[in-house]
Amino acid sequence: MRSIQFTLFGCEVNISASFFLLVAWLMCIAYELNLPLWIMMVYAVVLFVSVLVHEFGHALAFRWYGARDCVSVHVHALGGHTMACEWCTQSLTSWQRCVVVFAGPAAGLGLTGGAIGLVLCASTEPMYGLATQLVLFNLVLSVTNLIPLFPLDGGHLMEEMTGWVLGRGVLWHIVTTFVNFALTFALLLAMCAFADWHKVRDWLGVVQALLVLGANIQHTFARS
Repeated sequence: MRSIQFTLFGCEVNISASFFLLVAWLMCIAYELNLPLWIMMVYAVVLFVSVLVHEFGHALAFRWYGARDCVSVHVHALGGHTMACEWCTQSLTSWQRCVVVFAGPAAGLGLTGGAIGLVLCASTEPMYGLATQLVLFNLVLSVTNLIPLFPLDGGHLMEEMTGWVLGRGVLWHIVTTFVNFALTFALLLAMCAFADWHKVRDWLGVVQALLVLGANIQHTFARS
């Protein structure tokens, strides 16, 4: 299955085949749980719109700082990422990179505000349900993305801010690595405290794989 490519607001958008596999997986879940397929279709639409708006926050910030013809947005099963050419990313100051990183969650929060307006004005039940899911999903996505863990946006913000204060030397690497491990450990303790350990253990491998794959995607795209 090939990816779908198109241009939106001057940015190249690439929807990976893995995203459609994710949608197919959601359809299978709906079938197994005897849920109406339209419910999973609503979730798929909410997921796609939310990720696209989030990534376009990054993309438009890149374009604001001069990257006009080399910004691309990629949507895949793990979410998405935004790419810009190397000369643009290296020419940005630490403050500008922080703005680019924060623009993603900010766009998601903006979409949340718009969806709240739809909830208040919705005249039909399907519109109310779709708007409610947009509010919940984008609020969770935006807040979660600000957690200072790599490869989340909060992790990149932490790296930029600590690098600006400490310089990108050995101490910077020690501090960022310690914060990542400490927060990961704290999250695992919270999961163990409020959930069944056996369920947590079953998901740890999946979470670890997603974080590693996400980090590899970020490093690959940073080198391109």
